[in-house]
Amino acid sequence: MEIKWLPWLIIAYGLEGLGYIVTGTFIVSIADKTSIFSIDPAIVWMVVGLGAIPSCIIWSTLAKKWGFVKSLIFSMILQSIGIALPVFWLSQSSLIISALLFGATFMGITTLATTLARQMSPSNSSRIIGYLTAIYAVGQMIGPTIAGILLSYTQSFNTALIGAASVVFIGAMLLVSGIRFDRMPNIETTN
Repeated sequence: MEIKWLPWLIIAYGLEGLGYIVTGTFIVSIADKTSIFSIDPAIVWMVVGLGAIPSCIIWSTLAKKWGFVKSLIFSMILQSIGIALPVFWLSQSSLIISALLFGATFMGITTLATTLARQMSPSNSSRIIGYLTAIYAVGQMIGPTIAGILLSYTQSFNTALIGAASVVFIGAMLLVSGIRFDRMPNIETTN
């Protein structure tokens, strides 16, 4: 994979940082504030952890079979579905599934993105991973702030969750666009 594909990865990974953190920050609060959730809301965070335990190994294995970019796109789409799930189907089961999808993707996405960075530029991978980490961190700072503002205005997590899911999905679609852009032939114009 060529280095010219890097901007697509950096932007997509920044959007991942912006979107995933909303669920990471608020999923236990969502369970706590939902009257249908009859068990201890902390169970939701345990499910996130159970999903995260095998995630890096699973996504790395899938990446060897499907390719790292396709696996990254798929994991981000799965994560966006998990983020939005409680908006469209609010139940104890949906919160558990959302937590499982979140746990099964967020660490895998980091593994896939950093591996892609290493593949793009093995001799300069530390710098590229630094860029990825910085943009991800900026997203992590902005995401909960925006979600908190939306929550205070709407008194519901739904808008924040839809926004977060949309941002992660847009990141996945940018990766698809990056693939298409990268495959376009160079067109030189002559005067």
